[in-house]
Amino acid sequence: MMSDSDTQQLIKKVESLWKASTELLEFFVMVRGVGYGLLLLFLFDFIYLFIPPGFMNPAWEFQTFGAVVDRIAVPLIALVLIFWGGRSGRFKFEFSLLKGLSWLSLIAGILLLLAVPLGILNTVRLERQANAQISKQIEQSKTQIKQIQERVSNVTTEAQMQELITQLNRSNNTPKIEGSQQLKTVKKELTSSLTQGESSLVAQAQNAQSNQRLSLLKNSVKWNLGSLIASALFFWVWLLTAWIRKGTT
Repeated sequence: MMSDSDTQQLIKKVESLWKASTELLEFFVMVRGVGYGLLLLFLFDFIYLFIPPGFMNPAWEFQTFGAVVDRIAVPLIALVLIFWGGRSGRFKFEFSLLKGLSWLSLIAGILLLLAVPLGILNTVRLERQANAQISKQIEQSKTQIKQIQERVSNVTTEAQMQELITQLNRSNNTPKIEGSQQLKTVKKELTSSLTQGESSLVAQAQNAQSNQRLSLLKNSVKWNLGSLIASALFFWVWLLTAWIRKGTT
């Protein structure tokens, strides 16, 4: 038979275990509440990203894809917090919700996996669009420079040169041209300046094109790899939550 002291010690141990169990369940409730809150915040942000929609627009698709991937850690953390503790301390309505979230993890994994080819395709399309736009701007600038060069070559008098310089300079401090020798000098300097300007324009355009390509490539690698990793993690969540789909612990 147990003595009174043994009985008291046993009661204290039981009370201690009960208290620890209660505190653990309260902790589970708090953690899961934070998880549900994070999931709701992501849902609001997700809806915001798609309003207004711009499907078939590669720039919108690419930026939206990147924005989703940049935020994808939030729902993953939320799911971990929500499923924390298994079936312990659950409200009755949660079991159907958990089953839905488990299947939603599978859907998210599939969508993120399918988004990778689209991300790569949009990268190529955006690079082509950027190259075409820069090439168009270069051609337009070259055409303008060529027109000015033709006007310079057709100048025969000081008055014509004075008028041309005034139009190009668009200021009131245009120097006055006096004599044919000064006309030749100005004409030569202006022609040389236009040639240098054209070369500088091409160099700047090539530099801008290179920087734009690098930025696009960095974002593409970051977002596509992020999408692959997130897809694998969602599949993992789905596999590890088979207990809720099967109705077993």
